[in-house]
Amino acid sequence: VAEALLAQGAAEILKAVYGEANNE
Repeated sequence: VAEALLAQGAAEILKAVYGEANNE
């Protein structure tokens, strides 16, 4: 369960990072 939560958190962070990069 913890691993799934960490993976989900990592995905959210990646989405935010790539989203900001795409906006620029």
